[in-house]
Amino acid sequence: MTPCLPLVLLALAASNPDVARAVTLMDELQYPEAARVLDAAGKRPGNDRATVLQILELQAVIASTLEQGARARGFFRALASIAPDYQLSRTYAPKVVSLFTEAKSWVAKRGALRLEADPAPAGRVASLSARVAADPVKLAREVRFHYRADRGAWRTEAVPLAAGRASVPVTARRVEWWVELLGEAQSVLAQQGTERRPLVWGAVELEMPPPPIAGRAPGMSPLGKVPPAKGESSALALAGWGVVALGGASAGAGGYFGWRSSQARARISGAAAGPDGLVHGLTQAEAFTLDDQARKDAWVANALFIAGAAVGAGGIAMVVFGQPVEVGVSPGGVSLESPIP
Repeated sequence: MTPCLPLVLLALAASNPDVARAVTLMDELQYPEAARVLDAAGKRPGNDRATVLQILELQAVIASTLEQGARARGFFRALASIAPDYQLSRTYAPKVVSLFTEAKSWVAKRGALRLEADPAPAGRVASLSARVAADPVKLAREVRFHYRADRGAWRTEAVPLAAGRASVPVTARRVEWWVELLGEAQSVLAQQGTERRPLVWGAVELEMPPPPIAGRAPGMSPLGKVPPAKGESSALALAGWGVVALGGASAGAGGYFGWRSSQARARISGAAAGPDGLVHGLTQAEAFTLDDQARKDAWVANALFIAGAAVGAGGIAMVVFGQPVEVGVSPGGVSLESPIP
C-alpha cells in the first residue's frame, strides 16, 4: 500500500484528526490499532460526507487485510451505498479490489442510499418534508433541515426519521431551504440543495412601485418623486450610455447570426437541383444540416435584434431624461418606463 503524502495527512487532520492518525498506523502496518482509531473516528460527532467515505474505505481495507471478509463487505457496501461512483483512493491488493467490486454490484442490484425532498406545494408553505427513498444498508437516522421563511433568519432543526420520512412545520409564503441526511453520530450521508443553492418553495415576491399620488409638493416630479441631484444625473447618464452600448452589441451579435443564416440559405439555393428533384452539389445530410443551422441562426438573430432594441431604448431614456429605467408589471406583460422630470 502506497504511503500517504504529508499534504494528504494534513487535509485529513483538518476534518478528523483520528483519520490522519489511522492512516499513519496503516503505513506502519499496525492494522489492529488503526482499526480501533478508525472506530473512534467514526463515532466523532459531525463528520462530513467526504470524511465518512474515507473512514469506511480504510475500515474495509483493514478488515480485508486482517482476513475479516464479512466485516470488509459490510464496510464496502456502506461505502458504495452512500457513493455508488466512489473510486478507491489508493492502489490496493487484488483481494481488496475484488471485495470492493463485489460490494458495488450488490448495491447496484438493490439501489443506493437516496434522499428526496417532497414536491413543492402549490400555495403557501405549511411544512418542509423529505424522505429516504432507498437505504439498503440501513444507515440513515435523522434529517437536518436548514431553512428561512419569508427572508427571515436561517434556522437549523434535526428531526428523527419515522417510517423513512421527516418533516418540520413552517408557515410562510416563501421558504428557502436545504436538507441533510444524517447517520450515526450525526455524520452526513446525503443532502438535497446546498447553502449557496437552496431549494425555494412558495411565491416569488415582486416589489411593486407605490401608486401615483393625486397632488405633489413643489419641486417634485409629476410622478411624485424628487428630481435627482446633478451628480446623480451625471452618473445615470453615464450608465445610460453603457446600456445603449450594450443594446448596440446585442444588435451587432444579431447581425452576425443573420449573416450566418443568409450564408447557409445561399449555399442551399446555390446547389443545383437534378431531374430527380434532389439537391446536387450538396449531400442530403449537408442540405438538412444547413437548413437547420439557417433556421436556428435566424431565430437567434431575431431575438438579439429585439433585445438590443429594448435595451437601447432604455439606455436612451436614461441619457435623455436622466432618470433610471423602471420595470412595470401588468396583465399585458412587462414594460420599461422612465419618468420624465
